[in-house]
Amino acid sequence: MIAYSALAIWPVVTFLLFQTLSSKKAIVWATLGGFLLLPVGTWFDAPGMPKIDKTVVANLSLLVCALLFAKFRILRLPKSKLLIGLLALYVLSPVVTTLSNRDPLMLSVSMLPGMTLYDGASLLVRQLIEVTPFLVAFNAYKAEQDIRGLLVAIIISALAYSVPILWEVRMSPQLHAQLYGFFPHDFSQQMRAGGFRAVVFLGHGLVVAIYIAMALVAAIALWRTRTKIIGIPGAAYTSVLLIVLILCKSAGALILAIFVGAASYFMRYRNIISVLAISGLIIVSYPALRGFNIIPVNSIAAMATSISSDRSSSFRTRIENEDILLEKISEKPLFGWGAWGRGRIYKTDWTGDFDYDATITDGSWIIIMSTFGWVGYIACFGLLAFPTARALYRRKRFDKYPSFVALLAVLVVNLFDLLPNSSLTPLTWLIAGALSGFDPRSVRGALSRKEFSRSEENSAATAVGTAK
Repeated sequence: MIAYSALAIWPVVTFLLFQTLSSKKAIVWATLGGFLLLPVGTWFDAPGMPKIDKTVVANLSLLVCALLFAKFRILRLPKSKLLIGLLALYVLSPVVTTLSNRDPLMLSVSMLPGMTLYDGASLLVRQLIEVTPFLVAFNAYKAEQDIRGLLVAIIISALAYSVPILWEVRMSPQLHAQLYGFFPHDFSQQMRAGGFRAVVFLGHGLVVAIYIAMALVAAIALWRTRTKIIGIPGAAYTSVLLIVLILCKSAGALILAIFVGAASYFMRYRNIISVLAISGLIIVSYPALRGFNIIPVNSIAAMATSISSDRSSSFRTRIENEDILLEKISEKPLFGWGAWGRGRIYKTDWTGDFDYDATITDGSWIIIMSTFGWVGYIACFGLLAFPTARALYRRKRFDKYPSFVALLAVLVVNLFDLLPNSSLTPLTWLIAGALSGFDPRSVRGALSRKEFSRSEENSAATAVGTAK
């Protein structure tokens, strides 16, 4: 089957990238390639390992090749005790979750199995593999030009991905089925406004939309500095990505991109950092704010109604399910309910013969909390939002680096989307790691804003790294 063959040959593709590009360019293109091209819903099973899907294959290939070919240490631990603590919590908390969920969970007419030490080991390995891009990027990208290279790569990949996106918007999302033999999600969810959402190889149209939104924010930030990419002026590539995002038919992604993009273009860099840092704090605090009814969900629902009654109904359904799940999470708040769907809500079929899953979990935050509790949530979102807090603490220094501020804005767009949707990807971890490891004192360090713009205009092909 082609889907399994694609997973099997991806380590070879990663190897070739590291042989033909510099290590830093190979890291970002290997991450983007695995994320954008490999099939969804396909995996290998191996003893003592989690499901070997596109994320595991891409991350392990990245790690092995980076260890073998990079000319710098890839797995050096951060000096920040907070960051080390969050990493340790993220990797090790599944063990405690397992130990606190050893007993079977009795439902009305059936039961869910208790977790075993095998399950705990598998989850620990999975968490370690998932955070690999963070660690690699933390040690790889230290200077302004490194961060700028990430931004350019994201924009270039989004422009290239716009071709299959536009094809699917016109012809319907068929590419995954045509290439890999199956459609990875509910096709009806990709029908919107009398047309289609593009899915390509990302599993859902909403993931495609937020990826393009992130690229659009990056494009707006580089447009501000009059940066050309492969000779294309900022207004041109920004306009293309804006049109593509509109055609992705996701109001949430479009609103996020417009607001964050406008801030990235018009505000002073120091003020942008402050806004992004406050946004990061809100995101990390979101479950508590929801629990204390501080988030104005009714007002948001009313706003959604003014846009579309269908979207309002969807939003209300999501909020109702989150409330039910939060109530169940309160029974095991620290380390959650573990795997096997133990944190979900089940109802008995009208025949009385079986129990069925009656919950809808769209946001990454509620999925993580129901599985790993507050500890797992704080570890995950703390790692992802760490760059925003770090930037606020050092904003007088970091506001001199346009690339850093731009990539921070890209990250915050993704973080906001983790609340309503499940869009946590290796690219998210890569960006968070690069921002966490950025060092203005690097000898390869930053350029002034004028030098930044001039260097891009004169040498965009070098920054992209695809001309070699």
